[in-house]
Amino acid sequence: MENTDAPQPLVFVLTALGKDGSISKPWIELGGYYKLEFPTDLTAGHSIVCDGEKLKLYNEKGNFEKEFPLSERVASVAAGKNTLKFDCEFPNNEALKVRLVVKCIGQPELIAREGK
Repeated sequence: MENTDAPQPLVFVLTALGKDGSISKPWIELGGYYKLEFPTDLTAGHSIVCDGEKLKLYNEKGNFEKEFPLSERVASVAAGKNTLKFDCEFPNNEALKVRLVVKCIGQPELIAREGK
């Protein structure tokens, strides 16, 4: 992954996609030096959101359920290329998929308005 802007906190959304089941022991690693092990399993349809400071759990309808305090500050995504690893377990071999979306702030693109 490449961050084309200044260093910034790791911001992401992790979602377990499927109808039934859960994933367990999810973790994400940034740059080979920072590993964040999630404090909970993730049930189908649920999401964990990291805003760079804390983790929040949302249910399948997008409603907030719980906030998890972190024992240390979330690492920053350095400018330039970064390695990102993710892993988890599928305890009952359920047909779930995992979607991980990492968000980076970049320079805004100005679009000219046509007409006037």
